[in-house]
Amino acid sequence: MKPLTKHYFSTDISPAAVTDKSDTTPPLGGVCVIMSVGSKRRETGEPIQPKKRKPIYAPRKYWPLVADMPHLSHWPDRDQPFDHDRSEVIAFIMARCDVPQRTAIRIFDSASHKGVIKFDRETRLWCGTKGGRP
Repeated sequence: MKPLTKHYFSTDISPAAVTDKSDTTPPLGGVCVIMSVGSKRRETGEPIQPKKRKPIYAPRKYWPLVADMPHLSHWPDRDQPFDHDRSEVIAFIMARCDVPQRTAIRIFDSASHKGVIKFDRETRLWCGTKGGRP
């Protein structure tokens, strides 16, 4: 098995000078250049396919739909542990945006952090910033 890197020593760091000189000891004032030989796939001749990227998730496109949300509770039963299934806010986002619960939670998180929806401390309810009045 070939090593993945080789050390070349040269006073000139141009590619032609580096590939020609493969001394194991550097000359006085020389520069050590480390070059990568390649991966195992390149040595066998297999074509390298680029990695597929995941689609970009942009919850911003849903922000106009939730900006006019009325006053809703995110935790209606405070005496019980929090559950996303009982949240009125998540139910509203799921219905308005026609998305599954996991996506609705991400939309809520991004919209609340960016100020599209806000928490009213007096009523302890969440509402949209564009006319979300009861």
